[in-house]
Amino acid sequence: MPNRDKVVVLAEAGWTEGHIETQMQLFLRVLLNKNCRVIILCADPERVLKWVDRTMPSHRQAVFGAFFWCREAGRTSEIKGLALWNRLSNAVKLAEAASGWQVDRVFLSLADLFMNGLYRSLGRRPRFDYPWVGLYFSPKLARKGPRPLQRLVHRINQGIFLRTAGCQGIGVLDEGAVLHLKSRLPGRKVWTFPDVTDEGLPTTVPDAVRKIREEAGDRTITGLVGLLNKRKGLLSLIQAIEMLDQTKHFFLLAGHFQMSAFPPEDQAKLQAFIDKRQENCHIILNYIDDPVAFNSYVNVCDTLFLVYEEFFHSSGILTKAAVFEKPVIVAQGYCMAERTKGYGLGLTVPEGDVQAIMEAITTLSDYKTRTEILAKARFKAYKAFHSQETLDHVLGDMLNLNDDHGEGKA
Repeated sequence: MPNRDKVVVLAEAGWTEGHIETQMQLFLRVLLNKNCRVIILCADPERVLKWVDRTMPSHRQAVFGAFFWCREAGRTSEIKGLALWNRLSNAVKLAEAASGWQVDRVFLSLADLFMNGLYRSLGRRPRFDYPWVGLYFSPKLARKGPRPLQRLVHRINQGIFLRTAGCQGIGVLDEGAVLHLKSRLPGRKVWTFPDVTDEGLPTTVPDAVRKIREEAGDRTITGLVGLLNKRKGLLSLIQAIEMLDQTKHFFLLAGHFQMSAFPPEDQAKLQAFIDKRQENCHIILNYIDDPVAFNSYVNVCDTLFLVYEEFFHSSGILTKAAVFEKPVIVAQGYCMAERTKGYGLGLTVPEGDVQAIMEAITTLSDYKTRTEILAKARFKAYKAFHSQETLDHVLGDMLNLNDDHGEGKA
């Protein structure tokens, strides 16, 4: 039976431009190339449809878009629990009626949001009339996890979520969580999901990137690129920068930065650091919306700082590190550390340990040491799994589109 008869809903409750938008485009490309009809539910469907018009115009009639989000207009608080499931159910039914297409399967691209707040339902499961699968970003219970009360709440949320009617299985960006999830999902599949990223680079080096290389001179460039917040280890990195020899080290801090997201005592430290305009730092406090420009900033770095705090799952930046063959420094104890050790991608340090961070930066700033690490790193093996080809197979299997209906990798 031709897959054009298959109708898939891509539901993105936590829409943001940037990583989430790029992820939507990657998923949509796979499904359209498999000849599916796709209903897009997100906060900016027109933006997605314009992308289809621009990049895959021959598939435009196979895509229908409608508004769906986890927030009410003008409010910052999220809709959670049964209310979010009810909103999704209504959105799917309205989209079916408006498009005239009957939905075969729903894909929750940030499934964690549909888990939050379910403990308040007092054990009642969401009512959802469609077969569904989801991508579970942060299965905390399989890792170090939160404090005891938070852990209990998370376990209740997860239990209700995984028993919701129509669940066909779950994808996870952390292979270390697969056994835990299989024990909670008997008879259903758990897929290890590849962390695929955009790999494009400009044909010529942009002037802004060339300037960074010129400013650094012979110094090693250590970069933190992407969202600049507390969870990404920004405060620890700044402390290290202030104590390291400026003549030997150069740093790139580039990405979206929101001062109000930090507590007042940290705001003062951050503002003082920014105002100091330290000579060995190039700081860009703006959202980088062009994925090719983003990749240019990653590529200009010699090493990448990924000492994220309580970051349990994968990161697209780790895939970019493999694509552009950049050694990394990551926090111990989580998925990224296991991958870094397993594939020899760089060094691991305790999260928040400024002294250890300084030592790792110093180690990777040594050209001979960095060259030895690069020679042993299994970048190609890492890229082979976190690739478009793997995404094509795993997403197809989750949505029952593959001819062989083979098992997803786990």
